[in-house]
Amino acid sequence: TEKLEYLFAEKIQKATNFERKRVGFIVHHDELPEANIQGLGSALSEKYDVEIYLNPIANKSFTLQPSDLDSLKRFDALIVAKPTLPFSDMDKLVLDQYIMNGGKMMMAVETVDAEMDSIFRSGKIVAFPRDLKLNDFLFNYGVRIHPAVIKDMNGAQIVLADGETAGNTSYNYYNWPYFELGIKGEENPITSSIDPVLFQFANPIELLKNPNIKQTVLLSSSEQSSLKPALNYIQLNEVEIENPEEYKMGKIPMAVLLEGNFNSAYASRYERKEFPNFKPKTTDGKMIVISDGDVLKNALWRGIPMQLGENKFSVRPDNPDGKPKTYANQTFIMNAMDYLLGDSDFLALRNRKLEIPLLSETTVLQEKSTWQMINLLVPTAIIGLLAGIGFWIRKKRYS
Repeated sequence: TEKLEYLFAEKIQKATNFERKRVGFIVHHDELPEANIQGLGSALSEKYDVEIYLNPIANKSFTLQPSDLDSLKRFDALIVAKPTLPFSDMDKLVLDQYIMNGGKMMMAVETVDAEMDSIFRSGKIVAFPRDLKLNDFLFNYGVRIHPAVIKDMNGAQIVLADGETAGNTSYNYYNWPYFELGIKGEENPITSSIDPVLFQFANPIELLKNPNIKQTVLLSSSEQSSLKPALNYIQLNEVEIENPEEYKMGKIPMAVLLEGNFNSAYASRYERKEFPNFKPKTTDGKMIVISDGDVLKNALWRGIPMQLGENKFSVRPDNPDGKPKTYANQTFIMNAMDYLLGDSDFLALRNRKLEIPLLSETTVLQEKSTWQMINLLVPTAIIGLLAGIGFWIRKKRYS
């Protein structure tokens, strides 16, 4: 019942909203392919007009140009979903001016190349650093993503073969420390009532001092976390936690909200001459940085896109039709987009919870007999009193 108000309001808004806000996907750095972004795109399209921005690919420049800025301005928000190729200087300059012109951004980027499918094929991989050339861009907004992978003792479960009995392979669930579960960080409407969000090989985010920008940690790892630097092996046998005392780094930020008065990184650089109407600042900037592109990625099962947040590796091979464990990735992304685009009223409705006070079992046991007697005697006494009053009235009237 606590969600009925939100559902009614959502349906009314969909029926009456004729000026839907627009969300664009940047795709010319080999971001997530269409099959792996289908879940997110479908969820967003329920509320927003969603479009893939193809100009850099269509004109074969494979980089944003100053002429792209006017086209990008039609989007209220841009999403960068797991790029694998570096950003050019012009890419960053155009995105900088997009933000200075009031655009909002969500960036889900990784600094280490590590994929679960590769680990299953060989049993181990080397986690290579991935330089997207975004350090200077993110530094301007008070963020640094380090080239390391977070290990969390409380990671999501995956299924692994653990032996063979009578010719049949047996399987078991193991906590995989590289599937970090993002839990609520600082208090914010985006994550006020969020369930855990599934990350895969997330990187640590460092927050840098910037007096103009309010930094809010949306999601972090658990207290029992550690780091593995890039250029080290990641192996399946790490499901066996041999040294729990190593996991003492505390909560590590994995998703951060940045908001406030953003200043352009190019305000005093010669590149500003590329834009006749260069803007050096914006007063209502909003950006969300996530240190894992897989938060936005839906897996494929037998070639069919799964729901966003479903853990493909929690499905048992001996029960392939069983339901996978599902996490709150879709709720998190929709909350985040609503916040970026100013839908705070709907965000509050979605997060509203009906508080039902719990009975004290001790008090119930102690007072059980008393209340049983009250419930038995009080109604009987009331009925007797009413009957007596009725008898007295009849006697007085007809005497």
